[in-house]
Amino acid sequence: MSNAAACRDRCRLEFDVPMVSLDEFLPEVVLSAPGVPVEIAKSYIRQAVIDMAEKTNMLQRRVRIDLQSGASNYLLEPPDCTRSIGISEICNIATQSRVRVLPHEPCALACSACGIPPLVGAYPDANWSWWWNNSVAWFQQPNELRLTCAPTCDVELGLWIDLIVAPKRDACEVDRVLYDRYAPTVHAGALMYLYRIPKQDWTDPRMAEQKRQEFSIGTNSAAGDRLMGMARGPIRLVTPRIL
Repeated sequence: MSNAAACRDRCRLEFDVPMVSLDEFLPEVVLSAPGVPVEIAKSYIRQAVIDMAEKTNMLQRRVRIDLQSGASNYLLEPPDCTRSIGISEICNIATQSRVRVLPHEPCALACSACGIPPLVGAYPDANWSWWWNNSVAWFQQPNELRLTCAPTCDVELGLWIDLIVAPKRDACEVDRVLYDRYAPTVHAGALMYLYRIPKQDWTDPRMAEQKRQEFSIGTNSAAGDRLMGMARGPIRLVTPRIL
């Protein structure tokens, strides 16, 4: 058994993410493409969501990884309806040191520019500091975290990993934010695909192009929202002064 296979069950979600059924998107799509079978409509709704997720990196999961002595690769498989497509950040739980990870590039885990000073006595053993300061991590397609240096001891919940995810091909639920905030964009993407299908009652090349443009604009807007969310920081509610 490979190290990655041995660590298959070491990836745990830190937070539950509100989800919504694909059925919630159906009324608008079925109404706009009369005669389309429900299962076909759901398939293209799912495809539109996958396209959005892969183009914007807007869907993320924070997972905790149990580190195993001698294991240098770990499967990143969130226990929900999503699949990993990248890593945005790694955090050493013991030291609270955070590292931004660039897509498809190795990243040194010890990064003083974005870390927090270690807690006194935080290292699990004498070799932990050396490991963190000398290891390089990267994301290996399709779903592995690779480390140049294997940990020298077992550490339960040793790392936080902020994953970039997309729905699986058989997902029946997606992140609720896609319905609450981006339903019109998802509808446009699904209808773009449906209107392109030749020789159907709902086939309409002109409308397919219109929906393509709507989907592109909505996807770009969602990507902008993600970037603004990263830069905006926490929102504070302030009670207005009464004069």
